[in-house]
Amino acid sequence: MICRNCHESIDEHATYCPFCGAPVQPTRENHTGNDPFAAFSNVEDVTDEFDANDIQQNKGIALLSYLGLLFLIPLLAAKNSRFAQFHTNQGLVLFLTEIALSVSLGILSAIFSLSGISVLIFLFRLIRYAANVACLIFAIIGIVNVCQGKAKKLPIIGEITIIK
Repeated sequence: MICRNCHESIDEHATYCPFCGAPVQPTRENHTGNDPFAAFSNVEDVTDEFDANDIQQNKGIALLSYLGLLFLIPLLAAKNSRFAQFHTNQGLVLFLTEIALSVSLGILSAIFSLSGISVLIFLFRLIRYAANVACLIFAIIGIVNVCQGKAKKLPIIGEITIIK
């Protein structure tokens, strides 16, 4: 486990960091076990890397990052805000993921529609709708993170960096 204060490696059962003395708060990643949803709850929180004033001043504009093409507004209007740019990157990655999933699953759905096999047609339409719902959930997660003043990476796609 890593100390959130001094970033030293410490024993996972420690209650205080032996290097800096900071209290060790258990994280979700220490309690996932066999949780099938661990990828959704075990996301990196990098809020400590951002200035509190930056977070408070740019919450509103960062929120636009998760609303489709509106991610362009914080990209252009809040160039100097690391918090807004972090969420703009997350929103852009989500937007591109939505497009890629929609196009690829749409093409596969159309191909299977030509085959006339109704089970495959139904299956790919179901997968396409599930992908859309997943993207909506990711957008809601991002919006909640912004409203809470958190800089948490989105599950699964959050490690992708386009905007630095």
